[in-house]
Amino acid sequence: MSEEERVHEAAEGISKGTRLTTQDKISDDQVEGQIQVDRKRLESMITGEPLYGSEKFLPSAEEFFQKVTELSGAVISWPSRLKIGAKTKKDPYVKMFGTVEQVNCARQLIASTLRIKRDKISLRIEIPHCDHSKIIGRKGKNTQDIMRDTMCHIHFPDSNRIHDMEKNNQVSVSGTVRQVEKARQRLRKLSPLCIVCELPNTCRYSFQELQRNIGHSDIFVSLREERNGKMKCVLKGIEQNEVEMVKAIMILAKMYHLQNDYGLLCHTVINAYNCLELLLRDKSKKEEMQWLTQQTSTHIIQSNTVENGFELFIVGPIAGILIARKYIIGLLPVAVQFDRILESNYDLIDKTLIETKFGITVNEKWRKSRTVNNATASLTIYPYFSKMILVALSSSEMNICMLYQARERILNLVQNSLNIVPNIFEFFKNGHISVLIENMRTEAQNLLIGPNIETLYISTQNSLHKPTLGNFDGQCRLAEALLDVPTADAVCLKLIFYLNSFT
Repeated sequence: MSEEERVHEAAEGISKGTRLTTQDKISDDQVEGQIQVDRKRLESMITGEPLYGSEKFLPSAEEFFQKVTELSGAVISWPSRLKIGAKTKKDPYVKMFGTVEQVNCARQLIASTLRIKRDKISLRIEIPHCDHSKIIGRKGKNTQDIMRDTMCHIHFPDSNRIHDMEKNNQVSVSGTVRQVEKARQRLRKLSPLCIVCELPNTCRYSFQELQRNIGHSDIFVSLREERNGKMKCVLKGIEQNEVEMVKAIMILAKMYHLQNDYGLLCHTVINAYNCLELLLRDKSKKEEMQWLTQQTSTHIIQSNTVENGFELFIVGPIAGILIARKYIIGLLPVAVQFDRILESNYDLIDKTLIETKFGITVNEKWRKSRTVNNATASLTIYPYFSKMILVALSSSEMNICMLYQARERILNLVQNSLNIVPNIFEFFKNGHISVLIENMRTEAQNLLIGPNIETLYISTQNSLHKPTLGNFDGQCRLAEALLDVPTADAVCLKLIFYLNSFT
């Protein structure tokens, strides 16, 4: 059997899933190499469809790898039965058989079209496990929309589906920096938000009337009566609707004859963050929480029960508790992971300098080599994947911009991540909490300019609960008759005071 036939047989055996030993199938001057290729590009070449998000067509996979074989002389084994649109987003490998020179040539030809862009990162953030199903949406619609728009992959922990297993809050997002950051922001905006405010006892409205006057389809309104007889209004929505929440509280304040939204005491709850409980035990974080309560005019109360676990209650004016909630979520830990290729044995980074400059933690771990099967050729064959390091950067979500900048510093990239992170984190770092609160209230007031708040208030006066009096119909007929009297102004004033005495 000739050398070429032997190499062909080795390639066919690998493609069929048979594990071959270099001793039996590959001679001393033959090596087996492999290269990881971009899955989406390979799928596009197999299906003949353009690349996602563009009109660019790639050559067919069959023709491409045949051309690589002709030009390099190496035998190529590629995953021709790759499942298109599979749930897994792992990039497949292409195997090459031949001499060192042939494999190197084939590797460069394949990499020119299918090499994975090494700008991909993996971001891990904390989202309460009890909110995962609400964020994912029915049949995964919400996350599918985010993945389609951002072209990144989002993974929620599978262990949360099993009732008895310990729950996991960690959600991972994979893609380029811009894609991942955009997906992170959208996931946060989909987080459920529940606001409870205590209503005055001056008058009573049904929840249908409150819902109608608030006038936002994405905010659900309900009423809850406490044991002490006080009524509480519950507003449910998502973080994306927080300005509309402030607007809703402003409308309620007007309906209940209050001067502004500061007259309604509201509260919200942050729960299921075990890492947050450990974080707040630190003395410096306790002082930071005290500073936050002063800046937002709120009270932050910690609670840890067997039934509900660790919870944070934030009590105060609506805009203050929303900004305080954002600030606390910004304290949650995040981690960014990416691959780094060592160009030489001296290509090291100063971890201490980077940690000090960016205020982060840096960890490195060697990737397992997947370059060649022939050990004698491991030094001569293109050693691109034999010196791969997994770099993990960790910090708080508020400091996520520094994670991106530290990555650019480590990889010696041009800094272009300054404008992709929301400005709110910079406001937090600079201590401009009051500016954020006023900006949120101003946005809500601007929303009220459309439909006149006075018109909304006047329309609700006719929707008040009718007094439970037997002669109420007669009083209404009396009122209608009195309104036709020439001296209606004085009579109307007396009538208003008379009817208000029953409410």
